[in-house]
Amino acid sequence: MWLRQRVLLMPSSVIIVGPPRSGTSMTATFFKNSGYYVTENEESELQQPSEFNPHGFWEAESLRRCNSDILNVAGFQFDNTWMYDSITDLHVEKILQLSHVDKHKELLDSFSGHAPWLWKDPSLCYTLGYWWPLLEMLDVKVILVKRNPLEIHQSFLRLKWIELNGDDRDASIRRIERHMEAAEQVVASLNIPHIVVDYSDYERIPEETAKRIGEFFSVNLTASDIGFDKKLNTSGVRGRGIRLLDRLLDLMPGGLRKFCKRLVPSFILKAIFPHR
Repeated sequence: MWLRQRVLLMPSSVIIVGPPRSGTSMTATFFKNSGYYVTENEESELQQPSEFNPHGFWEAESLRRCNSDILNVAGFQFDNTWMYDSITDLHVEKILQLSHVDKHKELLDSFSGHAPWLWKDPSLCYTLGYWWPLLEMLDVKVILVKRNPLEIHQSFLRLKWIELNGDDRDASIRRIERHMEAAEQVVASLNIPHIVVDYSDYERIPEETAKRIGEFFSVNLTASDIGFDKKLNTSGVRGRGIRLLDRLLDLMPGGLRKFCKRLVPSFILKAIFPHR
């Protein structure tokens, strides 16, 4: 009986699904800090934290490569769905029709031996439906992370991704919305056990959100585990000011830019640019 109770309390593995810049990395961080397995070799498999993602990305390169393969076999020529051309409905349909290959089964086997584990990659908005027939017999659940598309678009501007994909404001927002719509459609049509969390919940109701997520995945979480930092949320007026300063600095010659930075005390620079 004791062993059965312990098994029932084992945390479920988690697949974190959401558009880029929606809060998926922050979500992955508190699962990682709760002991979830991400990859065997974190040094070579994980992208290093950046000024825009200081707590880490938590995307295993092996998973990202498999998702890129899935996109490519479906006819989408790029390795992600947010920085270049938009994925089409035909590509999305083809992904769901693909046969499972040994390489992908082997990847899943490598994770299954380390439960509870986490997967996180924005491409899962489109590839989750491919993976689910291999996953549905395991104790794995999905967390859909949503965020105001305009806030995500503003983050895209700050990262200068818009310069790569050529989207105007409306096209960018529509691209973001399609990521979430595709994920929502898949979890509904395949009856995937999931929970939906809005990025704003981490700030507005952290205790309630931590409790809800913790109960769903059988993991002990508190508001302090979530670690929401207002300074890193640059989607509002402050964010627009920071983007303007970024652009002004980019227009300056390198020598002048360094000279101006030397004139400003470091604590002020840290307050203006908390990512850096």
